[in-house]
Amino acid sequence: MTNPDALNCSSKSFLLRFILFLTGCAAVSWLLLTIPLDRNPGLIARQKLIVLPALFFLAFAAAKARRAGLRLGLSWLMYAAFLLPLIGLWNSGSSDQYIFAGSIPFSDAFIHRNSVLRYLYGGTMGQSSAVRPLSLLFYAGILYLSGNHFYLLYALTAAAIALLALNAFRLIARRFGPVAAAVFWVHTFFYVRRFIGTFMTEPVAVAVGLAALCLLIVGLSEKRTGVLIFGLSALSLALNLRPAAVLMLATAGLWFYGVWLRRVEPGRSWPEWKRILIAGFALTAMLLPVWLNGFAGKCVYEPGALLTNNQAYEILYGLCLGGKDAYHAMFRTELTTAFGTDEALPRLLGLCAAEFRARPENIRMALEAVWLPYLFDPERGFFSYFDGARPAFVEGFRYGLMALWTAGLALLVRRRKDVDASFWLAAVFGIFISRFILPPNYFRLRYDAATNWVAGFILAVGAQTCFNGCVQRWVFSRRERPAFEAEAQRAERCAALPSALFLGVFALMIAAALGPFRASPEPVPAKSGRRCADGSEPWLTRIEPGNFVVLRNYDLPLPHAPAYHLNYVRPGLHDTSASETFEYTDAFSGEMTIFSGLNLETFDDLTVFADWPLPADSAGFVEVCGTEIDPPLYRRYHYVEASEVRGVEAP
Repeated sequence: MTNPDALNCSSKSFLLRFILFLTGCAAVSWLLLTIPLDRNPGLIARQKLIVLPALFFLAFAAAKARRAGLRLGLSWLMYAAFLLPLIGLWNSGSSDQYIFAGSIPFSDAFIHRNSVLRYLYGGTMGQSSAVRPLSLLFYAGILYLSGNHFYLLYALTAAAIALLALNAFRLIARRFGPVAAAVFWVHTFFYVRRFIGTFMTEPVAVAVGLAALCLLIVGLSEKRTGVLIFGLSALSLALNLRPAAVLMLATAGLWFYGVWLRRVEPGRSWPEWKRILIAGFALTAMLLPVWLNGFAGKCVYEPGALLTNNQAYEILYGLCLGGKDAYHAMFRTELTTAFGTDEALPRLLGLCAAEFRARPENIRMALEAVWLPYLFDPERGFFSYFDGARPAFVEGFRYGLMALWTAGLALLVRRRKDVDASFWLAAVFGIFISRFILPPNYFRLRYDAATNWVAGFILAVGAQTCFNGCVQRWVFSRRERPAFEAEAQRAERCAALPSALFLGVFALMIAAALGPFRASPEPVPAKSGRRCADGSEPWLTRIEPGNFVVLRNYDLPLPHAPAYHLNYVRPGLHDTSASETFEYTDAFSGEMTIFSGLNLETFDDLTVFADWPLPADSAGFVEVCGTEIDPPLYRRYHYVEASEVRGVEAP
């Protein structure tokens, strides 16, 4: 039996173990992220399915371990596993849809990065960033404190996800069983692995969602209404970071009022006035993140301009057109001309009504466009993030996961009269009805970042049920708790603390980014006054860790951020899917430097290609002489071929 003091959150034993665990995690992070390592283990963990058995058995062993030392060592290994995708990037310079050469943000991440940099220098964010700015303000707070150190930002984000996933794992292991915990942890890893190391909103939404999950489980298990309300507020926050299954918030709120407040204790119910009072408090807590998101959007956007959610309008109009994607709708001027005005929503409703009257079959086509890919598309469907093997195997594996998920849902339905089970059914129903307004083309279910833990939990319940032979009634029953009931309850109280701590730090970073950091933006130095050799004015920008890579020949012993092998990075740039750039990047033939940031005079984006290697520790403000590539390589972005890069003294 575990020493009870080890699970008492206020005991010296618990604090010492917690400090030792965090110290070990910091040491693991330093060793794995700062020392050059073989790229293959990290890339396999980031891209392949073959790692699943090893991860599952690691987690299962950790869930079954009873000796404190063994449990601690296995926990460090599980923490390290979530760093593997980052290790793969930083030891290879690989690219994907949102990453250029290991760390430079690309595509949507590029837009968000530029918005955050403009904000840090006293400017404003663009519309697509300002419409949901909370995760970007969290990033801004960390960057401000770290001197725009993007590597540190990515490492801290990965560490937060790893710790919160491990916290959820421990909680599920004690409450529901080792198989459930292992399956949930593996599911979380496979969902988030491709987002780790990206400047996207998904990693933060996953972290906040995991924090919400732990609070909700603690509130449900211990019948603690305050903790449950905190969890519902965290769920609302996650959905404002990465909007998707927004109707889940509504169904969870209705469940709280109609089920929880009526049956919080067996045989007892609160008086109506008390129910209404607590429900009002819960509603306020759930709406607070919505208000905060809108308030922050106004603070970071252009003063006096109307901020409209153009992306949501494009998604909905695409569905009205018969299941077209948002990329189709964004070029329909009958809608886009109303963006940024009060007419945007009425215009959308009018266009959809007219479309349905003229083409009623669009309703059927939209439903098919949403549900057929969700069920059958290996890249956009249910559990499509379990990829990285032969297509036939992946497809069969996905259907196996769906079968386990169905088993978990069936158990919940069978126990629907139980308060705990009814919450999960309400959550599933909210996600289900949200599917009717979600875009039909989002890759690997990335819009599910805020609520993906629901699918993971249902899958975990199904796996544990099947493991137990569908005989032992072990879940959602107050009468059938394990012998270590008191131990589990003490552990659950501790499980709420990491979630609360993370959410507190998150709120502090946002408050700082909106307050003192905004009042004292990062200073921009004056230019040196020296012209370029051809008499032109140089560009003023800044080289920042994480936005800067050096491509070397194979005389480089071991590649590690920011220095990589040219011959490995170059073909991998095709993974960005930006085909317009391929002809240019395929011509890279010698050692060179690439860095990306802002033109600090105009706040436009600026990406620089220099055909010589800068020192790997280069950082700071610089002036760039050279020629801008015209027409641009990609969209309307600004690319410069440098002839000279010279330092500028920081202000």
